[in-house]
Amino acid sequence: MRGRLNIFQRTMLQWDSFHPYNVVFLMKIPGRLDQEKLRSSLDSVIERFRIGEFSFDRTLGTYEYAGEYAGEYADRQPKAELRIIPEGEDCLQAVRNEVGLQMNRRFEDKQGKVSPVRFFAVEGEGFFYLGLVCFHVIADGYSIFRIIRNIIGSYSGGPLPKEAPEIYPETYGSLFRQRPLLFFLKSLTLPAFVSGLRRSCKPFAMYHTHDQSVAYHSVACSHQFAAALTEATGKWGVTRHDIFLAIIFKVIAPFVLTKKVTDRKKKVALGSVINISRDLGIDHNRSIGVFLSSFTVSHAGPAGRSLEALAQDIRRTTAVIKKRRLYLVTLLEQWLGLKWMPFLPREQQMKFYPKNYPLWAGVSNMNYTGLLDELPGGGEIPISFAAPTGPNCPIVFAITRGKKTIDIGLSYRVEVFSRDEIETIGNDFLRYAKELTMTMTMTMNKEEGI
Repeated sequence: MRGRLNIFQRTMLQWDSFHPYNVVFLMKIPGRLDQEKLRSSLDSVIERFRIGEFSFDRTLGTYEYAGEYAGEYADRQPKAELRIIPEGEDCLQAVRNEVGLQMNRRFEDKQGKVSPVRFFAVEGEGFFYLGLVCFHVIADGYSIFRIIRNIIGSYSGGPLPKEAPEIYPETYGSLFRQRPLLFFLKSLTLPAFVSGLRRSCKPFAMYHTHDQSVAYHSVACSHQFAAALTEATGKWGVTRHDIFLAIIFKVIAPFVLTKKVTDRKKKVALGSVINISRDLGIDHNRSIGVFLSSFTVSHAGPAGRSLEALAQDIRRTTAVIKKRRLYLVTLLEQWLGLKWMPFLPREQQMKFYPKNYPLWAGVSNMNYTGLLDELPGGGEIPISFAAPTGPNCPIVFAITRGKKTIDIGLSYRVEVFSRDEIETIGNDFLRYAKELTMTMTMTMNKEEGI
């Protein structure tokens, strides 16, 4: 199967030239690890999804999947790369360390060919963590969930989902053909694109140094937080994502004054990834690929606003973005970046995004509720992930929401944040989540006369 990478994939490939652009998904699976059974399950899923070998041309932006191996080449069917980490004293820390290692480990490029997935397992007491490491260029989060569902289903002995995944349907080209150029230009100003978010301050280390190594931390919110979020969205007139953005603004704000480039700019900007499969007219339940865009939200004084007021400020911005679909304009901006950056010296290429898009954090928010309902037992398996920071932000908050769980994966640039600072950020996130939970609980109790 051959084709052309879409705009977002080509941008990912460009970022991968600076630092490995890998995404890591974690599953906490109950029961002792059966290595032979797991290897068999992983091999079968790689064959089922035809993701054993991926070829690409960085210059032309084209790709090719090897697909099925048949006849005399059947013995060449790629096998899953699986690293086993035995049970230790601190299983969770071992997982965090391995995630950081995998995010910094490039998929070996052999003349434009890679095996785009690999795995690791960390044994615990009565459970094990299974990690799926993916070359992000081939699949977005929801596509990876399709793979995860097959892996867990195969390992647990249940029936595999019936869908036959379609790899890389042609989408982005049709999106631009279906809409007049005026649709994109009416919300795009080239001076703003060239100069970036002009009123937003820049993280100093992102702009002046080039060590793009990342590390990983994680936090798990209480079960009550999920219910409190639902309650708050109704009372405040916002979305869950607006509340997440508000909390992230609050936990990042204390670090801005000490870590920003010395200037008078006061706004702080966050970037948010969004799945646009609906806009592309595809069923992401049946497709494997990258169907993403993004948008930015900035605020001049998040530290001085209450969480409710800040979430409502954000809602006024995100409502306009969604109504006018301004996140699609990002694709045109990325296309311009792909055309412009090759003419710059490498030093300037590495500064391009920190200079023109000075983001303090990226946010990826995924809801996998219902995606694993077909699995045996019907129980929820905790899933979390770590997203790459790329060249344009120092930290990414990767949020996964299940039926009762909310987990936050924090991948961060070690040149910008220390481990202690990241632990503070994680603890502050939990503190705001707890405060929101207590506020909503008191409100509900008061309404019920308790």
